Amino acid sequence: MNLQQSQRMAFCNALGIRIYPVPCGVFYFLVVEFNELKDFSLGASKIIEGKKMYHSKGTEWTEKIHEGYAHYFDAQKKIDEQKNI
Repeated sequence: MNLQQSQRMAFCNALGIRIYPVPCGVFYFLVVEFNELKDFSLGASKIIEGKKMYHSKGTEWTEKIHEGYAHYFDAQKKIDEQKNI
């Protein structure tokens, strides 16, 4: 994980957005969790489970996690920019 990926993940986590893999045999599927209170211990207010399975020995699932954080990071930045206009 590079610095930019780490910053995007930290930014999303501070907003209450978390993306993580869930094992299913030798595969993973990804879950996006949204927490209104930004406290992951209280349970998610919304969970989206991915339908695509990624082999645990590959790196595609980690790339998809980073792409997901980049998507939510960019979306929040656009929302913030529109609020400032």
